[in-house]
Amino acid sequence: PGMLQIHLHIISDDMQSPNIKNKRHWNTFNTEFFVPPEVLIDQLKKNGCVKLDETYYNNVLKGPLACPHCQMHIPRVPELMEHIAA
Repeated sequence: PGMLQIHLHIISDDMQSPNIKNKRHWNTFNTEFFVPPEVLIDQLKKNGCVKLDETYYNNVLKGPLACPHCQMHIPRVPELMEHIAA
């Protein structure tokens, strides 16, 4: 939902990347902001377009950082990266 054009990211699920530097980066790929391709394809087939609630998804990006494995909230990206590497 971050760009007007539909595009696809292929990512590993270990989330160990020096490119994840802030909360927005993390939450883009580790929350419901990251819309699975199946959802987009289904909407395209049914409606001919994709409609997303911009306000909802912008609020998702502002949500807390959380470990994708244990859901623990961690205040800063460096600590979160240390936590998931352990």
